Amino acid sequence: TTAIMDQCPMLRHHKGKVAISTGIIGFLLGLTMCTRGGIFMFELVNWYSAAFGLLFMGIAEVIATVYVYGHKNFFLNIEEMEINLPKFMKYYFLATWKVLTPLS
Repeated sequence: TTAIMDQCPMLRHHKGKVAISTGIIGFLLGLTMCTRGGIFMFELVNWYSAAFGLLFMGIAEVIATVYVYGHKNFFLNIEEMEINLPKFMKYYFLATWKVLTPLS
């Protein structure tokens, strides 16, 4: 809903209508997965939207954030948002971003 209103600022005055319309469209698209051929529709959506491309983009985003932007800058941005991470969570995220994600 937010992306739609960002692209069409004139719709900001009709926030409720946009949210309801988005929900109805999502319901109608999801309704096809409840029919006899629903598993086929699910497999089509799953294969073409959440397959290798999504995985690749997620890994590329993590690597770009940690190695190009820098993990220190990223942690400073998190602190600017007034989110206090415990020290063990910082080490967990750092190990995940720097070691586990590039290995996958």
